[in-house]
Amino acid sequence: MICRGALIVGLLVLSGCGPSEEQQARDAFDRGIAHAEKDQLDEAIDEYTEAIRLNPQCALAYSNRGDAYRKKGEFDKAIVDCTEAIRLDPKDAQALSHRGYAYPGPTSSASVSHVSPKTRTKNRDHP
Repeated sequence: MICRGALIVGLLVLSGCGPSEEQQARDAFDRGIAHAEKDQLDEAIDEYTEAIRLNPQCALAYSNRGDAYRKKGEFDKAIVDCTEAIRLDPKDAQALSHRGYAYPGPTSSASVSHVSPKTRTKNRDHP
């Protein structure tokens, strides 16, 4: 009975009836969020990258990957990803915010190394 069930599942996957690329993209995106919440930024970036590979129109995946890059201090990559998210969804306020915090400036985590750690954390963690 168990072998028959495994055979049916195997046939469904081989026939293309497995999870759609859209569902796989959502799953990767969700795993990215879970990793980001644990500050596992490299893993989050990998999952967002997979979501983007499967669904290149997913503005949220670009935005979230950009934010993960920002948190790692990879500001150029953050700006590129957030800019792509904004191109895909010009009304995405979160991508605008993430991109703004990636640019050097008085409130950017890129330029506050001389500011107290408490203030730096506040700026870096701004949504």
